[in-house]
Amino acid sequence: FFGSMIGALAKGLPSLISLIKK
Repeated sequence: FFGSMIGALAKGLPSLISLIKK
């Protein structure tokens, strides 16, 4: 469970950062 959650975070973080840095 936690493994998949960390995977989702790892996938979501880059997109969030790119949105903030836009």
